[in-house]
Amino acid sequence: GDPNWGCRDVFVLMLTDGIETCSSNGPAEAETLFNAGVKTYVVGFGVESAAGGDSLDEIAEAGGTVAIRPQNIDQLIESLREVFNEIQSQTAAFSSAAVPSVQTNVADKVFLTRFTSVKGSARWDGHIDAFLKPVPLKSDATPDRDRRCGPNDTAACLSWDAGEELVDQSLLDTEIDAALLPGGTGDPVGSAEDQRRIYFSPGVPSASVPEPLDFLWRDGDSSSAEWRELLFSLGLPASNPPTTAEKDLGAQILKDTLRVRDITIPVERPDGSTENQRLIYVLGDIFHSDPLVISNPNDFSLFSVDYNGNGKPCDDSTEPNPGYRCYFEKHLNRRKMLLVNSNDGQTHAFDAGILRERTEGGQTIREFDNGTGRELFSIVSRSSALQLQPLAEETRHRYTTDGPLTQADVFIDPVHNGTPSEDQREWRTVAISAQREGGRSVFALDITQPDLLGDGIDADSNGDLVNIPSPLAGTDGTVPDHVPSCWNGGSGCGPVAFPAKLWEFTDLSDDDNNGFEDLGDTWSTPVPALIRVRVGTDVEDRWVAIFGGGIDPDFVESDDADSDIRHVRVVGNWLYMVDIETGEAIYKKRVDGAVPSRIAVADLNRDLVADALYFGTTSGFLYKVDMSGTAPDLAALTNPANATEEALWRPFKIFDTENRPIYYPPAVINVAQQGKFALGFGTGDREDLWRFPNGLTGKYFMVVDQAFAQGDGGLPLDQTDLTEVLIDSSPTADDLLASGGWFMTLRQGERQISTTFALAGVTIFTTYKPDVPNPTTGPDGERVCSATGESRVYIVFTDNANPIRTDPATDSRTRFLSIAGFVTNPFLELTGTKNRLDGDPDDPDNPDDDPLPDPTRTSDDLTDELRDIMNEIKQRFPEVCRFTNRPKGIKLQGQDTRQIYAAPVPVCTVIHSWRDL
Repeated sequence: GDPNWGCRDVFVLMLTDGIETCSSNGPAEAETLFNAGVKTYVVGFGVESAAGGDSLDEIAEAGGTVAIRPQNIDQLIESLREVFNEIQSQTAAFSSAAVPSVQTNVADKVFLTRFTSVKGSARWDGHIDAFLKPVPLKSDATPDRDRRCGPNDTAACLSWDAGEELVDQSLLDTEIDAALLPGGTGDPVGSAEDQRRIYFSPGVPSASVPEPLDFLWRDGDSSSAEWRELLFSLGLPASNPPTTAEKDLGAQILKDTLRVRDITIPVERPDGSTENQRLIYVLGDIFHSDPLVISNPNDFSLFSVDYNGNGKPCDDSTEPNPGYRCYFEKHLNRRKMLLVNSNDGQTHAFDAGILRERTEGGQTIREFDNGTGRELFSIVSRSSALQLQPLAEETRHRYTTDGPLTQADVFIDPVHNGTPSEDQREWRTVAISAQREGGRSVFALDITQPDLLGDGIDADSNGDLVNIPSPLAGTDGTVPDHVPSCWNGGSGCGPVAFPAKLWEFTDLSDDDNNGFEDLGDTWSTPVPALIRVRVGTDVEDRWVAIFGGGIDPDFVESDDADSDIRHVRVVGNWLYMVDIETGEAIYKKRVDGAVPSRIAVADLNRDLVADALYFGTTSGFLYKVDMSGTAPDLAALTNPANATEEALWRPFKIFDTENRPIYYPPAVINVAQQGKFALGFGTGDREDLWRFPNGLTGKYFMVVDQAFAQGDGGLPLDQTDLTEVLIDSSPTADDLLASGGWFMTLRQGERQISTTFALAGVTIFTTYKPDVPNPTTGPDGERVCSATGESRVYIVFTDNANPIRTDPATDSRTRFLSIAGFVTNPFLELTGTKNRLDGDPDDPDNPDDDPLPDPTRTSDDLTDELRDIMNEIKQRFPEVCRFTNRPKGIKLQGQDTRQIYAAPVPVCTVIHSWRDL
């Protein structure tokens, strides 16, 4: 009957003398509670390990803790105090309905994000934890952040926290006040190791690429023109020249953006009392943006064909080779960077590893370090710059730069006045971002070359350059630090500085004449792709960013009942292709319903060029764009000259969910037996999780694309064309894809909350069902019970939706795993690691290089249930397979940062004698 149940963390404290008096299955009950978000603490007072020890250990382990056995009253009091302190810290750690984003692996590291909500503040406390694999876990399956890496630790430890590092690079309020004065010292921005490089785009946008960038900083020595430029970009009053009051307001916004926050928040203890918790932070929360690791060029498809190569040696001075393999060779040792968007209005890049050299035994050893977590740069987009004032002044949490980033290697002219030159095109690495709920723009960054390149200690055995990056020299002038040496461009850094902002796209037009701008909040993550178009009589390849029109933040439901169900919108009903070289839209088509999802781009014939696009809309339609035919005229795509050209690449409906909105892209899955592709996608309102349309239940569909083409009869399909699979039905021996596909009906109010993940014949998707349709709101208007609900992780075989896992409580097959609260997108991690888990205890020179405590729980551990899942999947592999010892793990992260191992996928190798060919 507690109206605030969903706002509370719940725990069970089991105090026992160890004598068994119940007939129930204690561990199973504890596991059921744990999956519902309730941890069980077991205290065996006066119980020796041999007396009832096994059962207490099993109950505690199933409940996410470790059994405690105090032997006297003093130990009992201390044990209870430890339990209450742990409960207190967990209650304060995470209270929002959203889940921290994860997870990217690079060089045997895993990056996990987390944040602490701060009531009464628009900016929350964000962190990015870099773990050396495997991730060490506490008894409740959350990462053990107390296990910090020592100088010689190589595995299962926390290497750094980017949130903590950013505090060290930032200034306190009083220090910023001093720097703002005329003649002030200690500027917060610059090239020093303890300074930040935070940029904004001054001036009025133009067609030139790249856009100019400037430090987000002005002080008492800045000119009136410089102050006016900043004030204009922040959307603040800017007289000519700016008044003292106007500059003071701008200075306050700068101070709020750059300063270290040192605040105290109240935390409720289990006994109802409150205790203060201190938060010191600069980095904002990372809410919907998954971390993105940038390392060396790694597009295998481009490398395999040496796209744009001329066959010449890479160092040919007479006719340079512009191919991808030479680009790969040049930047093979590029530093590793972690890029992420944050709701502090910035896109951040952090140091994740630099190639270091040393001489050992007469040989040159080159290895990447683990990085420092120090910020390399941050950029405030034009759209986000307008939100820095509300971030400083408002008391409600605010979304700003909130969308995921994507990365691609593209062949473009990186510097031009609006008209690219074919002769100046070269390979560049770009990162492209949308803003999700934070704004209505898409922007692209050039992050190709962070550092100058040189021989390093020596050349390789052939005498060729090995292109060793050289970061900026440190404070002693000799030791390289983490600061990129190309931060300001110059000789040896290529055509642009690091970073460069190529462009920022928005669309204020109203091409459907409905009185509203066409582009909404950019929920749709841009997808880089290669397309083929005709320019005059020539056929050319163009690199584009493909995305949907997003959604309308000011959307109001229609009075018409049917329209209310269909989420009729007047903004975002468009599909875009923006030329990555220019930032200009070269394709824009209207569809039925807004397009918040990422676009699924399919290269069906593996020629590197996009053949089909798939996406859903809030009106409940799944669309296809067939791009496999004749290359269309580029000018006609942009401005259709006739009906024939306009018909090319026109989106058409292939499936109708019957009014259920689609917020996530379909997974495009190869159906080898048919030579076709299946599309896996779910439905449900992701914008408003507590909206319950009139009696509609969620659905999940698996539809085979029967080579659908525009104009085909019988389209769009609906669920009557598929086979229904009940969630609790028994397995079937049938291949349901052979008859067109299948669908499952979810519970009322249950909706998909993550992208579908498909691998090796297994499909995984997650859903969420709120417990209450209308959570109460607090005095600041925020929903205070928004964490109420349950996630389900569905794990099924793709061809027939058969269950894979076994429910330990019932010992029967089940299609889902229930988790209290939210979960993240599934992610794939190769569970093997070169990191030493056993240390080297025999090495007296490395006292920190000790074995992990025994037993140490890690995120790679396989339970009996997971082994059963892996063995079940193995049955689907060819008989000639020999399986490696290390599977690929499909994992998720829970709202409380709990690591969830959904399924281990075996890795098959086939031994073949090539002499037989």
